[in-house]
Amino acid sequence: MRRTVFVLTLAAAAAAICCTMASAQERVGLGYNVTDDGGCSRTRHALVAEYDGQRFGLDMHGRVRSAPAASNCLDTVESYDLKVARYIDVGGGDVMLQLGVDQQSTQAPYALTLGGEVLARPSDGTPLNVQDLPAGRALTVVGLVGLSTEYRGFRFGGGFNVLPIDWSDGTRGNTMQLEQGLTLGPVELGLTWNIGASHFGDAHAAYHLALSDRVDVGFSLDHRWGLNAVDVGAPAVQTVEQAVYHLAGAPRGSATYAAVTVGYRLGE
Repeated sequence: MRRTVFVLTLAAAAAAICCTMASAQERVGLGYNVTDDGGCSRTRHALVAEYDGQRFGLDMHGRVRSAPAASNCLDTVESYDLKVARYIDVGGGDVMLQLGVDQQSTQAPYALTLGGEVLARPSDGTPLNVQDLPAGRALTVVGLVGLSTEYRGFRFGGGFNVLPIDWSDGTRGNTMQLEQGLTLGPVELGLTWNIGASHFGDAHAAYHLALSDRVDVGFSLDHRWGLNAVDVGAPAVQTVEQAVYHLAGAPRGSATYAAVTVGYRLGE
């Protein structure tokens, strides 16, 4: 609960970054999502909702997808990635202020036990039965202060993440974030990389096929890595239908999403 309140407080603070009114350019989309996010052993099919816009001097991006609950792949909860950025022109470049919040379910290998001991193969001593089970959630919150520049649709920037990351080895520390993006007509490309005691990041590619002045079909592909670099809170022991499993390895480190959405561009 504390972390949720903390995230909501940061979101409110990000909204306060705005100091000038700008004309709104916004797109909302709803569509079909194919997810291989590590939360379950099987690729799932779900809905995705997305928002991209420029309003009040802020660049805002958001995606919400269904994701497996922490203990049952047949149930679903929502995963999301949200980013709000403010670019302040200082001549020859921009000061960049950014808040990013990303959460999704993860999975890890668990070995079947009997009487508190892992069942092993007599031949080589390796676990007899290992299952991939949902194991916590990867949550990263990035509060960035840095520099950025844009030239003909290409933006490159970097900065210091003032919010410490809880790493999987039990330590806490800050990161440096590098990011670049390209918008060229209907094509969007983006790459973000956070580097500290470990590292995590994401890559994004999208194409929007215009059907009218306001309606389009969007095709997107997203890939995240470093999910197991942060502390996901994977339990050491899980019970599934009265069978007891012990954690047998690190959570899965990557996730991939492919989506097709129908988008509508809002106008004043």
